Amino acid sequence: MKNLMLLLLGLTFISVIFNSPKVSAQGHKAKEEVPRDFTYPAPFDYEEIKEPIVSRSLSGIVVVPLTESKGYIGNPVPNALVERVTPDWKRRLDATFTNEDGLFKLKSVPPGTYHLKLSNLYFNTLLVKVIVSRKAKNTLKLELSPGT
Repeated sequence: MKNLMLLLLGLTFISVIFNSPKVSAQGHKAKEEVPRDFTYPAPFDYEEIKEPIVSRSLSGIVVVPLTESKGYIGNPVPNALVERVTPDWKRRLDATFTNEDGLFKLKSVPPGTYHLKLSNLYFNTLLVKVIVSRKAKNTLKLELSPGT
């Protein structure tokens, strides 16, 4: 009876995983997909960068700011959720997770202005506008501040 229950539980779990809607996650090393309804719990606080950042693409690295004094200054932030969202910051268009080195890459987009929302369980959520330009030489370096 115990084995039958474990088998049923396993089949239910597999069914849920394979039947849930997905969003691409090209930046994660294993190319895992982000479930459409995935979100981290409510953030400690929101930080918004008011001035747009110019970049060659929607790819880069997420790190802890160099000004922090908690012992992990400048370290990469793995498993941060990076979302391309609508200009009102409310609806997800695309998403990925950072890998263990804090790197991410969203799918290629034409030049223009995009809105990114970055979150992680232990950090404040970051809202940033990015101007993608073919003339830009840099990729993004975004900083998530630890929650308080």
